[in-house]
Amino acid sequence: MINRQPFFDSKFDTKKNCQELANNIMPVDFDDYSDSYQELLNGTIWLSGEKADYFFDYKLNCIKRWILKNDQAVTILDFGCGIGKLAALIAQAYPQSTIYGYDASSKSIETAIGSLGQLKNLVFLNQLPTTQCFDLIIVANVFHHIKQEDRKQILLHLRSILKPDGTITVFEHNPFNPITVHTVKTCPFDAGVELIRLGQFVKLATRCDLRVCMERYIVFFPKFLRFFRVIETFLGFLPLGAQYMISLRKISKLTVYGSRPVN
Repeated sequence: MINRQPFFDSKFDTKKNCQELANNIMPVDFDDYSDSYQELLNGTIWLSGEKADYFFDYKLNCIKRWILKNDQAVTILDFGCGIGKLAALIAQAYPQSTIYGYDASSKSIETAIGSLGQLKNLVFLNQLPTTQCFDLIIVANVFHHIKQEDRKQILLHLRSILKPDGTITVFEHNPFNPITVHTVKTCPFDAGVELIRLGQFVKLATRCDLRVCMERYIVFFPKFLRFFRVIETFLGFLPLGAQYMISLRKISKLTVYGSRPVN
């Protein structure tokens, strides 16, 4: 028999108001940046030669290639959606699905509703859902904004609102990439953050009874080397990409007792 930690931390009740937790974990108040977020982001990523929209499109393409290839009328949560750029792209790419964009920043949600609220399959929330469960939860460049001691609690909560066969897909900055490190250090809303290595996130997922079903490094070439981007899909094993992505699923009994591998 395998010794395992309990699914949920006894100190964390997922039925409690997780909104209070989310409001207390961010070292930066994103309400202060909701109006200027896009402009500030574009200013800090200048070394890439791209604007912020490139990276939103890049993440959408990763989701379409490796996570959700077809529109299957599923429910998707964009956790920490900010001003809603990625959530809107996902809603447009999967018109049969329902997308929920959540952020603890009320001003960011107001901005998202004002500019993107016309999409019928997209709902923006300023309260974490407590009864709704999701087929896919996207967490794009959010965890490095969460205090290290609170990351397990947040991931456990995401696990609790994930359907049994659902997937959590996380995008994060790669601290092994010097351009990424420089960009984070010069970004005003990244002040005080602590980047997470891919290996650290794998360990965090294991502690939350989540299994890794896919991990890879992404975003390798700046714009002046864009001709090499055609080979990026073959470089996922190299820890040189500016970011990485990792997909997680709940551990089933079949996985624990080794009856057969789970696909």
